[in-house]
Amino acid sequence: MSAALMLGRCRRKVLVIDEGQPRNAASQHMHGFLSRDGMNPKEFLQISREQLKKYSTVELQAGKVTHVQCCRFKSKQYEVFTDGPDATHCRSLVIATGMVDELPKLKNIEKFYGKTVWHCPFCDAFEHSDEPLAVYGTAAKAPPCAFEMSIWTKDMIVCIEGDEPISNDHQTMLDKLHIKVYRQKIQRLIGNEEKGQLEEIEFEDGQRVRRRGLMFCTGRAQKSEIPATIYPHFKDQKVQIGPHGSCNLEGVFFAGNITTDSTHLWFQLLLKVPNLLFPSISIFSNKTLDWRSCNQITFLQLQASVVP
Repeated sequence: MSAALMLGRCRRKVLVIDEGQPRNAASQHMHGFLSRDGMNPKEFLQISREQLKKYSTVELQAGKVTHVQCCRFKSKQYEVFTDGPDATHCRSLVIATGMVDELPKLKNIEKFYGKTVWHCPFCDAFEHSDEPLAVYGTAAKAPPCAFEMSIWTKDMIVCIEGDEPISNDHQTMLDKLHIKVYRQKIQRLIGNEEKGQLEEIEFEDGQRVRRRGLMFCTGRAQKSEIPATIYPHFKDQKVQIGPHGSCNLEGVFFAGNITTDSTHLWFQLLLKVPNLLFPSISIFSNKTLDWRSCNQITFLQLQASVVP
């Protein structure tokens, strides 16, 4: 819809086909979006749709795209089919189908998902600062996630999925941070299901551990098969693209986290700048960033936008 907004302001004819199942559908609040921090995602989408209505060249259509094919119809390049009766012809495609998170197969998890069980610490962990929390995932993925979570709490455990051993480096850091590791299989999650409040994790041996929240890091996948159908170039479940979301198919553009784990500038900096999880952060406009030794972030005329 962000792309449709700017295209509408440029008086381009745009059709937005929306299945109505966003990645954060289970969330009660969205965070990290300036001026909308804490807003219900459904309310945000409703406001976004209302703002698009004033652009006469922009049309919103509820539905699911089933497949796309190339064509040559009155100068149009692509034919888009949906689960409705009619097909649409267009000159250009902006594909922003996004990713879907793989929900762990834990009993009762759907009762707490979106409230006290989540997959993104930057979106949800702040509200659970200093509470007893758990991280669930494989031996390769869970420890690094736990290291991130140590920003928000020191009372944390790691629950390992599968029999894969934890690397020596990860185990050393877990010991240093006093993070206990549980390798027993989780039997179920227990809590106030009506409020979505996790209270305990019960393991197969009957042991229960009190926790107020659980983050899982079990992976993600492309939400739609359309990107692979029209442009089958993937690496680690991400579309490989060129500048401005373009690819080698004329008139096809990819947008959002379909192309990478995150399009947020701050997240890319967290990944790339050494020791950035514990920095003093400053914003300037006239200094140069030394990537090799700095413990601050320097922004040069920062301009960033978030595309839902």
